[in-house]
Amino acid sequence: MRVTIVLFVFLLLLTFACNNNDGKFKQAITLAKIHNDSIPLDSMTSPEGNDICFHEDKNNHILIYLINRKTNSLYIYDWLSKKQLNKLLLQKEGPSGVGNVNYVYAKSRDSIFLLSNYQYKLTLINSKGNILRKFTLLPNGSKLDESTLQAPSGSYSILPTGGWQSPIIETNNVIYLCGFPNLNPMQKDFYSVGKVSLALNLKTGEVTYFKGYPDSYKEKAALPMQSLSPFWVHNAYNGSIIYSFPDDHNISIYNLSSGATVSKKVISDNFKANNQPFKRSNNPFDELNYFMSTSHYDRIIYDKYRKIYYRFVKINKYKAYNNSLRFPFDYRIIVIDSNFVKKGEIESSVEYDHGYFFVCMDGLYLQENNPQNEDFLYFSLFKLN
Repeated sequence: MRVTIVLFVFLLLLTFACNNNDGKFKQAITLAKIHNDSIPLDSMTSPEGNDICFHEDKNNHILIYLINRKTNSLYIYDWLSKKQLNKLLLQKEGPSGVGNVNYVYAKSRDSIFLLSNYQYKLTLINSKGNILRKFTLLPNGSKLDESTLQAPSGSYSILPTGGWQSPIIETNNVIYLCGFPNLNPMQKDFYSVGKVSLALNLKTGEVTYFKGYPDSYKEKAALPMQSLSPFWVHNAYNGSIIYSFPDDHNISIYNLSSGATVSKKVISDNFKANNQPFKRSNNPFDELNYFMSTSHYDRIIYDKYRKIYYRFVKINKYKAYNNSLRFPFDYRIIVIDSNFVKKGEIESSVEYDHGYFFVCMDGLYLQENNPQNEDFLYFSLFKLN
C-alpha cells in the first residue's frame, strides 16, 4: 500500500512538472551572468545622464554612439577593441548647427541622426560630422520660438523623445519617434486626444502623429507625469512597435503597415497596485512620491536572435518615497516569447536598475551601476537559460 501511494505521488508530480505532451520538464527561466566588459570614458563624460545607441552591422560588428549632453559631443567607440574611434564636437548654432542634442540614432556608419527634441530638430550627419539633411519635427500650422522652451504655438504638437529605452526607429524611409503630447494633463480629454508617437517621412518631410494611450489610462481620472511616457521597441521581423506603458499591465503591439493595435496582458507576479487614486497637486514632489511608491512597468527589449522580449518591472518596497533611498524598488524581468506569451519572471539586481543595454549574438548586455568608478562604462553579459 505504501509503495502504491509513493508511486501515485510521483506520477502526480511528474504530471505537473511536464511542460506539454512532449514530456519535457518545465524548468525555471534564469538569466546567467557570463562576464563583465567595459569601455573607458574621458574626464568630461559621465556613465549616466547621456544618450547612447548601439549599431550592429551585417557582420555583427558593433559600434557605440554616445552623446555627451553637457559638451554637445558625439563619441564613437568600437565594442570589439573597446577603443574610442572618434569624437565630434557638435555646433549648436550657425550653418553647421544641430542644436542642443539629446538623442542619437545610427542607421549606419555614415547615416547618424541627432535629435534636439526641445528645438524639434532632427539632423542627419555622416561619420565626419558633415550635415547631410535637416528636418523640422512639427506639423503644418505649428510655430516654435527657439528663444524659449515653451510648447509650439498653433496646431496641436508632440514633444519628440528618444533614448535607449525608447529608441529612434527608421524603416522604409520613415523615422518613428516616441513623444509626449503638448496638452494639459489635467484636462479630461488628454488621454483620449493625445498621441504618443510621431512619424517623419524622410522623402517628403511630412510629420504625422499616431498611437494614443491605452484604455486603462482613459479609464482613470489622472496619472502622475512619470506614467505618461511609454517605452517601446521595434520588431523588424513582424513590422511592429511594441509599447510598454508604466501603468498598464498590457503591452500594445502596433502594426506599422495597417495601423492596427493589439493588446496582450503580461502581468508581473509581484506587481503591487496602489489602491489610492492619484490626485493632482501643485507640488511636483507629490507626483513623484506617488509614482515612486507604486509598482510600474519599465523598458521593453527585443532579442531578435532568440526571438524573445524582456519587460522590466519596478516593484515598490515602501509606501512612501524618500529621496534618500538609492534603490526604492525591487526589480523583475518578465520573459515573453514571440507570440507574446509570458514564459517566466526573473528577479534582477539593483545593479542593473536603469542603465544602458544592448542585445547581440552573445546575449543581453546590461550596464552595471558602479558609482565608485565613473571612468568606465561597465556592462555585464547575460544569457537566458
